[in-house]
Amino acid sequence: MNKIVFCIVILLSLIFNSAQGKIVPGYIIINGSDTIYGEIKIPQYNIYTNGIVLFGINLEPFHSALNFRENNSKNFKLFTPNDIDGFSFTYRSTEYRFKAFTIVSNSIFKSERKRVRFLNLIYQGDVAIYKNIVRRTYNSEPNLYDDFVEYYDYYIYDDKQGLRKVDSTINHELLIDLLIFY
Repeated sequence: MNKIVFCIVILLSLIFNSAQGKIVPGYIIINGSDTIYGEIKIPQYNIYTNGIVLFGINLEPFHSALNFRENNSKNFKLFTPNDIDGFSFTYRSTEYRFKAFTIVSNSIFKSERKRVRFLNLIYQGDVAIYKNIVRRTYNSEPNLYDDFVEYYDYYIYDDKQGLRKVDSTINHELLIDLLIFY
């Protein structure tokens, strides 16, 4: 009986420590160019699936918020895209870079027409390509468990043309037309 209790305590402590998140070195960018170095907390708990991410990293929470602790500070502070211009961190030899952008859409809801989000940089060259993770509810029954579908929106950016969602428009029906435009 003591061995079972001991195993349960060990298992629960491992789960609790995993749910707290991992701490990795990183930095935030404020006022366009000021860089503050510190640590970033990578959440290990997925609020949508109610589960713990054991392997890999869940990037979805980083599109809306970031827990950052400045070097020589004890407490983490929550930052949103309205607070900082961007951030970066390295996890398992991969660098993740995010930049704050205002995304404009043609939503019927006024509150969703302009949203400020962190977008994940996936390519940097003459133009930059960013990715946004979007999660939508597809269950219309209010009393049933909400089901979500996750998809990606891609954006192309340069200093001259600004940010534009990669999709077909009247002027750019094909992706190659949009790339030539940029």
